[in-house]
Amino acid sequence: MSPSAAYSLSLDQARQLLVQCLMSQSIFSADQLNRIWAELSLRVSPSSLSGEPAPSLTAILNIANRKLTPLGFRVVNFPSHFDPTTSYYVFANLEDDEFSKKTSLSTMEILYFELVIRRVVESPGCVADRRDLLNVLNDPLPHASTQDATTQGEGSMDGGASAPLPQRLNMTKLEAQNLLNQFIWEEWLSEFSQEAIDGLPSMDVMPTPGMVTLGPRAFVDLKPYLARMYNTPDEPEQQLLFECAVCRGLVGFGLSCRSINCPGRVHLSCAARRPECPACAAPWDTRRPPESPLDA
Repeated sequence: MSPSAAYSLSLDQARQLLVQCLMSQSIFSADQLNRIWAELSLRVSPSSLSGEPAPSLTAILNIANRKLTPLGFRVVNFPSHFDPTTSYYVFANLEDDEFSKKTSLSTMEILYFELVIRRVVESPGCVADRRDLLNVLNDPLPHASTQDATTQGEGSMDGGASAPLPQRLNMTKLEAQNLLNQFIWEEWLSEFSQEAIDGLPSMDVMPTPGMVTLGPRAFVDLKPYLARMYNTPDEPEQQLLFECAVCRGLVGFGLSCRSINCPGRVHLSCAARRPECPACAAPWDTRRPPESPLDA
């Protein structure tokens, strides 16, 4: 076999395959996507590169986004909640704010997801115990207290479709547990491992293994919904999500400024890039919490 036989792709074909990978799975860690692009770029014909090295992942995604954005899509880079050195790439639908069009879940499953999101956001530090997320099966549905039970309220993720809806979910705890695992696997939610917790600085609320917070895919694909429902600066007593003082994205689990009366909130990854609060210039407190006697 001649050396040229190992090359089978043009640069455009390699880029298209990369985008297809993102479309099929919706989210990859930066490490995963860099490995995929490294393998694809090895198969690009030298004639397609005009003697230049293959472009970096960032450069090829910039090219892809110029073509995707007019179609209402974009590949978005989002930081990890836990590790400042890690980020994710999400294939995001920019125009569609209806969760029902981003997933194959049934209406009942979407309503459960909505209750889960509400419980996580309302929990201290935007961190919830799995048991609490199973107990939301007993909660009234979001539409039940403000809308007629035959219509879906405008605050819903289900797009306002008219359909008879129950006052509470008809779902077993086993079904809910399986859905929680699916939400975590698809990165709508993130689950804290002991390894992730060991790398955290001192937080207002320190999670324990198995606790859950909003995942990167929720912050990217559901940003309009989350902002509309929970980022309400005009109603500060009801505001549960805040803008990052550095990148202006929404913050769930993150650092709060320790200065009195300073509203600054920040992603852990943004605190690593900018060690002082932009609002008051106080340094972020990124010290590790003291070890307990049991850890010694």
